[in-house]
Amino acid sequence: RRGASPPWPCFRPRSIHRDHLEKLVEIRTEKLEIEISERKKAEEELFIAKEKAETVSKAKSIFLANMSHELRTPLVGILGYSDMLSNDLENTEQKDMAKGIYRTGIRLLNTLSMVLDLARVESDKYEIQITPVDVAEVLNDTCHNFQGAVSGKNVKLNLKLHAESFLVNMDVEMLKVILDNLINNAVKFTDEGEINIETGITDCDGKSKMFIKISDTGIGINENDIHRIFEEFRQLSEGTTKEYPGSGLGLSITKKFVELLNGEITVESKLGKGSAFTVWFNV
Repeated sequence: RRGASPPWPCFRPRSIHRDHLEKLVEIRTEKLEIEISERKKAEEELFIAKEKAETVSKAKSIFLANMSHELRTPLVGILGYSDMLSNDLENTEQKDMAKGIYRTGIRLLNTLSMVLDLARVESDKYEIQITPVDVAEVLNDTCHNFQGAVSGKNVKLNLKLHAESFLVNMDVEMLKVILDNLINNAVKFTDEGEINIETGITDCDGKSKMFIKISDTGIGINENDIHRIFEEFRQLSEGTTKEYPGSGLGLSITKKFVELLNGEITVESKLGKGSAFTVWFNV
C-alpha cells in the first residue's frame, strides 16, 4: 500500500546471541584449560626426568672418583717396585720386563688420573685455585718433559714465547693438564716434521687475550670429525685395535678445564696436513 511502512527485518533475539557466545567462550575455555593442564604435566615430567638424569650423572661421577682413588693407590706401589727392580736386576731380559711393567703402569696411571679429573669436574667437586701463574715458566718445564718423547722420532719440538716471563691469573695445575694433553696429542699423532708451541697477546673486541697455540705436522683430522674430538670416551680410531691407543678423555678434559678458567679452545686441521689447537685466556 502506497505510503505504508516497510516490514521490520527479522532479528534473532539478543538472548540467543548471548547464549551462543557464552557457549563458544565456554568451549574455548575448556580447551585452554586442557592445553594448560597438558603443558604443566609435560613440564613436570621433563623436570623429574632432568632431576633423575642429574642424580644418576652425579652418582656415576662420585663412583668413578672413588674407584679411581682405590685403584690409584696400589698402582703407585706397583710402579715403585717395578722401578726398583729395573734398577737392581742385572739380567737384561728381566730388566726389560720390569721396565715394561713400569711403562705400562704409567700409562694406566695417566688414564686413571684423567678419569678422576673428569669425575671431579662432573660432580662439581673440582676446586679452582686462581693465582698469578708465570705461563712462560710452565711452558718451558712442560716442553722439557716432552723432549724424551720426541727424541725417538723424526720430530722437532719448538717453543716460541712472546716474552721471557708473563703472569696470568689462573689455576696452575689445570693449566699443566691442558698443556700436557695438547702437547701429548701432538707428539702421539706426529711421526715426522715439527711441533710448534707459540704464545702471544692479542686484542679481541676491546679485551686483551693471551693465546697458546700448539700446531703439528701430524696426521690431521677430517673436517667432518672435528666436532667429535671433544666427546668423552670417543676417538677417531675406534675399535678393538687402534693405531693410536688412548682413553679418549684427554681433549674432553682439556675443553672442560679451559671453560672452567673462562677460556676458549679452537681447532684448525686438515687430514694428512696436521692440526693446530689454540687456547685463549683473558689477561
